Amino acid sequence: MGLYTIVFAMLGALALLLLVLCTLKSRWHREKPIKTSLGRKDLEDDGTRSWDEEGERFLSAHYPNWKQLEHTIMVPDIIQGGEPLTYARNENEESKVFDLLKKFGNETKQPMFVVHAHSFCELVSYHKTGIVDREKTKWIQGEHDFVIIHRQYGLIFLEVKSREKTKEVFKQAEKQIEKAKRSVENYLKKRFGKSKERNEALYTFPGFVVMPNCPRPKQSASHENGIFKEDCNVDSFKVWWEKVIAKPEKPQFESKVYEELVKKYVLFICSAPALNQQIDKTHDKIVKVLTPNQLKSWYKTLPEQWISGPAGSGKTVLLIEKVKQIAEDITVGEHQQERILVLCCSVPLSIHLNNEISDWFNSEFPSKTCPVHVKTYDSFINEIEKESVTVRRGQKNLFLRRRLEVETKLIERLPEEFEHRYEHIFVDEGQDMFLDKWPVFLKKLHRTPVASRRYYFWIMYDSNQHLQRKEINRSFLDKITRNTSQLTEVLRNTKNIFSLTNKYYKGIYEGEISLGHQIIGLEVKYDNQLSKKNLLELVDHHVKKLRESNVEHKDIAVLVRSKRIRDNCIKHLKKEKYNLRCVTVENRLREKENAIALDTIKEFKGLESKVVILCDPQYKPNNADTTREFLYTAVSRCFCYLIIISTNDGCKRIETASIHDDESVLRENREYSSEDFES
Repeated sequence: MGLYTIVFAMLGALALLLLVLCTLKSRWHREKPIKTSLGRKDLEDDGTRSWDEEGERFLSAHYPNWKQLEHTIMVPDIIQGGEPLTYARNENEESKVFDLLKKFGNETKQPMFVVHAHSFCELVSYHKTGIVDREKTKWIQGEHDFVIIHRQYGLIFLEVKSREKTKEVFKQAEKQIEKAKRSVENYLKKRFGKSKERNEALYTFPGFVVMPNCPRPKQSASHENGIFKEDCNVDSFKVWWEKVIAKPEKPQFESKVYEELVKKYVLFICSAPALNQQIDKTHDKIVKVLTPNQLKSWYKTLPEQWISGPAGSGKTVLLIEKVKQIAEDITVGEHQQERILVLCCSVPLSIHLNNEISDWFNSEFPSKTCPVHVKTYDSFINEIEKESVTVRRGQKNLFLRRRLEVETKLIERLPEEFEHRYEHIFVDEGQDMFLDKWPVFLKKLHRTPVASRRYYFWIMYDSNQHLQRKEINRSFLDKITRNTSQLTEVLRNTKNIFSLTNKYYKGIYEGEISLGHQIIGLEVKYDNQLSKKNLLELVDHHVKKLRESNVEHKDIAVLVRSKRIRDNCIKHLKKEKYNLRCVTVENRLREKENAIALDTIKEFKGLESKVVILCDPQYKPNNADTTREFLYTAVSRCFCYLIIISTNDGCKRIETASIHDDESVLRENREYSSEDFES
């Protein structure tokens, strides 16, 4: 009797445990946290957010009135290619359908989102019968050509096909639609369980096969869910819509389900790098949700793009994710001989880019050779020069002349079998490149694409961060602005930091920049106690306060204005009096160690830090533009807590500086001697 009691007790406990696990699993799907790349609220904030809260915030910011939609929104607002690199067979057909839906929606003011090329991957459960009935799970994956989320009529799937053999292709498309339906059914089951909303929604999702180049077959009864050539002009499509979709007896679509479907489809298409991953796998990664402008640049089928935007608008993120996408396509596809070149001017930035890309690649494809080559432009020129061109070797300050000679000679005559050719070329921080020959030179090295492939050529730049030779590059950048994709939303900084950064922002475009979120964050800390001999004490004080708040060394960057000051600070802060582990940003990135990055503003350009301690930034008399750009670059590195160390006068001028008042940002140079640090 005792044994039976124990067995039944164990079974009861097991059943209770299973019930709890199921409940937790259901709640996890509803409340699953994500990591965001946006600014941080405070020092304890590690970026963890609720997917639902962040989703609603993003949708409200970029698609106002999305819950009570009154017009048509295309997501993305540009037709994208079927694959990142290969021109798909039915791209022209998809383009026709895209234009048709956009024109129809705008003319008739349909309250709907139209999502194009949405990849899905869902873990679905199904009932398996046999000796013992049981629930099993499997992954289903695919891509929707078009998904319409209509405020009144709900979800509508459109699968586009181009071939003339209607019967075979039609059945294939119907299978894809069924797979899509199972995916959304499973998603709603996770979100709503066995609710009334879910049960009503499951049977109202129609799917249609669109064949814009095929006339309607004579035996049209077997193709009732088809949209053919005769239906694919706006007037005919209106008739079809009224007959098939806009039925008077159809009830208004349930608000809860509509909002959930908008989050699923619109947010997921905007998420990178989760574009082709299961959402279940993204909770431990940083989820980067692309703004409409970023999304447009991402999906543009034009291989060449110049992309400009303020600091923190996601240019480098966009570059890294695009390089990953292309690298994956090369590695798993049929074009494994293709190579990607990523260039920048800064050594620390090149290490950061290489770390991000190689760490990802080695985890995804551990036994493969990475097709991505990350280099500084100077090292790339040196590499080329040794093998192809003999030029004058002088002192370090003659390197630019040497670079120009290399560029000029290879532009005039590039050897046929030149080794340094690449299928895909990306440049970050392009405003730091010298003169205007480098784009012509790089295009010479850019392979001519074959008929069915896209070979990318992307340049990312910010016209406000010319920390080297701005006077030469400005005129060149002015010429190419008309062909530039512009990012205008800052995502990195908190609202408090952005309000300071914005004072130093001076775009060469018309229009304002804005903050892409509502995170206010910590107040900027102004420490006005600086004298000529206490810089180290003030840095030590702030670092120790940060450590009391459990901020790790790797989350702190101390920025100074010269390499001499940097080297002296690193040397003396290591001493027993302070005992602070400080290294250059290059060493921290290379060694991946938990140490404070202490470096110049110029060396930290293109990077970011949770905490930035800006030490006595230099002001150059009679050069307000240079002052503004150094401050803009320094302040915009921070995404959580900014500390500015200066004199009382210096703090006031930094806090109140305006790009319209050049005099207000000028003060005397402050120089330090070795004795100041020794004392």
